Amino acid sequence: MAKKYALLDEDDIYQNPDAVNIVKTNDGAFINSKAIFVEYNDVIKCPFFVMLNQMKADSNFNTLFDLDGIKNMNIVELNYWYNNRKHQNIFRCFELRDKVFDNYFNGSIAEYDEFIEDLPENELKTFPDFISYPSYLNFAEILKTAIETKAVSTVYIYNEFYNEVLEQDIKESYPSAKFVYGNLKEVLNNKDISKDTTYVFSDIEKIKCLEETKRLTNVSVLLAEKFGYNYNRDNKYKVDVNEIYSDYLFRMDGFDNITTEVSDEELEENEGLQNIVTSTGVIEMV
Repeated sequence: MAKKYALLDEDDIYQNPDAVNIVKTNDGAFINSKAIFVEYNDVIKCPFFVMLNQMKADSNFNTLFDLDGIKNMNIVELNYWYNNRKHQNIFRCFELRDKVFDNYFNGSIAEYDEFIEDLPENELKTFPDFISYPSYLNFAEILKTAIETKAVSTVYIYNEFYNEVLEQDIKESYPSAKFVYGNLKEVLNNKDISKDTTYVFSDIEKIKCLEETKRLTNVSVLLAEKFGYNYNRDNKYKVDVNEIYSDYLFRMDGFDNITTEVSDEELEENEGLQNIVTSTGVIEMV
């Protein structure tokens, strides 16, 4: 049976097992307008793209990781690679050089995983200019306008770890915003964060945290959907959103947060750009 779509007022929550539920409201610019919870990385700025541009020529990184696939890329090609990468953590996108696994990590997968998970935090702490650089994305200006027009009353900006320079960057750009950081599930369990919140993520897998912390019902989720790490090899979302829709009443919309100089026409004419993606195993072109 084909799915039926039901437009629901917030005060008239109607359940139909054959319907995909959609909530409509005229209460604010965002569906859930008491607060907005925004992921910093790849929503407001992309400090790891700035880092990527530097690390391709860095001798230390080249000793650890096989960066041959990106070291000769120009900035447009590198931007295209970054947008289509397989993992949000850029360091997971590269294979280790020969013998590095045994020599540096004693052949221990646990040691390697811990190193890779901590590397983004450690590198931004060592090189704070990657944060300070004005690598603003599309949503950065949207958020500023939402704050200035009072479209939302409370703004939370989230990062997976604390960084003093990142906190200062948020204060300068969004003085009224609250910086929250750490394990996402622990952050979401904070009762001070309203249940009437719009969540803006770059990583679709963070929706699972909303589900696990019982924050998914009657909320809105905005996803910066064009990043390659949100998709599997079949170009489908890594998270089965339709299955989640069957259990929860919420709204999810995608938006284009990528600023790029590469047009669809240029991509079709430039076989090299397509090879950037397929040769690094990031995502298959269709």
